[in-house]
Amino acid sequence: YGKKSDGLGVILADGKNAAKGALSYTIQQEGPYKRKRFSAGLGSMASKTSAVGAGYRYTVDEDILLPTEKSKNKYHQFTMGAMHALGESLTVGLLYVDPLGKTPEDSRGYVGGQYFLKRFIALIGDVGADYRRGLSDTLVYRAALQLSFFKDFFVRAGLFDDKAMGERGNGIGISWVGPKLNIDVAMKTTKPNGSSVTTGTLAQKTQETIF
Repeated sequence: YGKKSDGLGVILADGKNAAKGALSYTIQQEGPYKRKRFSAGLGSMASKTSAVGAGYRYTVDEDILLPTEKSKNKYHQFTMGAMHALGESLTVGLLYVDPLGKTPEDSRGYVGGQYFLKRFIALIGDVGADYRRGLSDTLVYRAALQLSFFKDFFVRAGLFDDKAMGERGNGIGISWVGPKLNIDVAMKTTKPNGSSVTTGTLAQKTQETIF
């Protein structure tokens, strides 16, 4: 099997009501590995400057090279998060992915923020780790610069480093946000950065294009 990867996703979102939510279904395949995932999320304002949210996802991972009875792995995961605006320029947030630890590579807590230098320039970043497996072994950080034009067109560039997955990389993207339609196009390059503490294997260089 080659290393070619393909994916397809459908997302339905509602942002009109006080409680905003989204549903999504995605299918991914890379070589003999397949993943099907259903996700649901719900968020609401807790005050004029704060919001809380929660998410759920059901995943089916499949390795078609394994015997049929061992080829599929099914699991449930939850996500919890909160954000607070400290002013017009700075917003901070907390996120915990998979607190029950269903999959070690996903289970981590994050703290992040977004700071506007000007109305059209924003700095975005977060850092995370899993204390149960060791902070130094699971540290991940991401940072990005966003430029906005005409109030509805955005250009982003960023980089990341993930100790747990043994990979690092960078990405660029553009977005257009309309009244009822959003369009996003992005390209991501991932390179090896040592061995993954989860699988013990070395990550491979990959390139992804997302629309």
